[in-house]
Amino acid sequence: MTPPPAGPFAPGKFEASDQTPVKVEWQPGSVVRLEFGAGSVGAQRVLSIILTGVVTGIGALFVAGWMEARWSWLWAILAGAAVIAGRTAIEKSQLQPRGVRFDWSTRSVTLTGARLYEPFGFADIKELVLRGHIREGVREESAATRRIRHYWCELVAVTGRGERVIATSRSFDEQEPSYEMMVPMASELAAAIPVPWRWEDFTLTLGAQIDRML
Repeated sequence: MTPPPAGPFAPGKFEASDQTPVKVEWQPGSVVRLEFGAGSVGAQRVLSIILTGVVTGIGALFVAGWMEARWSWLWAILAGAAVIAGRTAIEKSQLQPRGVRFDWSTRSVTLTGARLYEPFGFADIKELVLRGHIREGVREESAATRRIRHYWCELVAVTGRGERVIATSRSFDEQEPSYEMMVPMASELAAAIPVPWRWEDFTLTLGAQIDRML
């Protein structure tokens, strides 16, 4: 997919992931601030979490039966519950309030929220990457169940200490809306720092790949 002409970024039209409320102060070259409120775990994620736990429990029951272990049903329940609890905790940790601040007066970036990082300088940023993601789901229709896809984009800063998430868009049923909403953000921010930026095409998330295998 070729990046469209980078028009001006429209802060008022930016929609964050998981129904997350967001406040945007957009003055590249002076200050850029994004304050994300708490998001919510959507129905598709809940279904995926439960399915993973059920399949894990069935697998544990099969293994326990093969090993002729006592209380195999109990081990299956515990294994499924542990997976559900673990994956739910991971999903919720990604939905906690957080903030991102680019300050040109200090040429530094500050991230706040559940996952705390040390502030880092613009000089530490190697590039910005706008990455497309795909999550699969199902939709109940009148005569059948249809598999659908949700598309969204994530902007990350690549530093010598790893990747840092800047912003994640809401998901759409088509590729273009999220892509076209995020490209101006990436291009304007990269030009103001300045650092290069690049696009990585839409691919299935790791969770979606695991769900597909199950």
